[in-house]
Amino acid sequence: MKANNTIMQPGQEEPLTQFKHDFVMLVDDDETVNFINLTLLEKQKFARKILVYSNPVEAFSHIERAASERDYSAIPDLLFLDLTMPVLSGHEFIDKFDALPLLVQKRCSIIILSSYISAFKIRPLVNAHPYIAGTYSKPLMPSNLHSIQQDIERVATWGA
Repeated sequence: MKANNTIMQPGQEEPLTQFKHDFVMLVDDDETVNFINLTLLEKQKFARKILVYSNPVEAFSHIERAASERDYSAIPDLLFLDLTMPVLSGHEFIDKFDALPLLVQKRCSIIILSSYISAFKIRPLVNAHPYIAGTYSKPLMPSNLHSIQQDIERVATWGA
C-alpha cells in the first residue's frame, strides 16, 4: 500500500472536530490487515489523515525526518504498530523511537497490534514505554475504537 492514503478529498476537507485524530499512521507488513484497518478507520472517521506503511523502515524514516526538520505536524498523533515484521520488528521500531526527542514521543501515542496477544510478553514492553497506550489483536474491530480512545486519553498526560 502506498503511504498517501487519506480520507480527505481535494476541496472537500471536513472540520477536524468530526475526527478523533488529526493524523494516524498504520505500520504493518501485512497488506490485508492494513486494508482492513484503513477501511475501518476511514468508515469510522477516526482520523483526518491516515498514512499506511507496509515497510517499518520507511515509516520510521518518515517520523525521524519530520523530527529532524522539526515538522511536528508530519508526526502522527497515533501510530498503530505491528510487532512481528521483517527487516525491523515492532520491538526494534520502539527501541529506535526511544532515541527520538521527547517532544516527538509525547506527540505520538502507539497502539501495539499483534496477531497474538501474550500479556506475559507484551506487558513489560507497555510498562517500559509511557507513550504505548495499549495492545490489541489485529485486525482492528469497530468495538476496539472506543477502548483505544480511552487508552490514548489515559497516557496523553505522561511527562506533563
